[in-house]
Amino acid sequence: MALGGSSMTSHIATRQVEWIRYAAWALQAPLTVTVLGLLAGQHWTVIAWTSLAALLGIGAGFAGALSTGYNATWPLFAFGVMCGVPVASALLGRGRASAYKVHVEIGKLYDVLAFGSVLLYIGYVIVWACAEGSNIMTTDQELIV
Repeated sequence: MALGGSSMTSHIATRQVEWIRYAAWALQAPLTVTVLGLLAGQHWTVIAWTSLAALLGIGAGFAGALSTGYNATWPLFAFGVMCGVPVASALLGRGRASAYKVHVEIGKLYDVLAFGSVLLYIGYVIVWACAEGSNIMTTDQELIV
């Protein structure tokens, strides 16, 4: 991404979108949810629904990044954030309780991994709003952050 190869797609005259980032997230988010769910001993249906919510949020963020007007960008952003709420809830609520039922040490490890993941996701929501949403940051600044 930093080298500016073919992973860039035009957004508007002043902004490029890194589509490869969203493709990587489409693989990474369900994998993270699955690993954390398996660590916590969650049922596969909980893992599947949480993964689906994460994918919907990523898709909404990508669609919002590609849209050219605020009438579509911010509603899609809001939908993506709302899709993140059940993911965070599953990771920090039900998943945490399940992990501590497995073993206290598993619960402590789960706390570090789940809270760290949610904090990173929240951080990117802020970066997305400043970069792709508001166009306050340049693409290079966004990549650095």
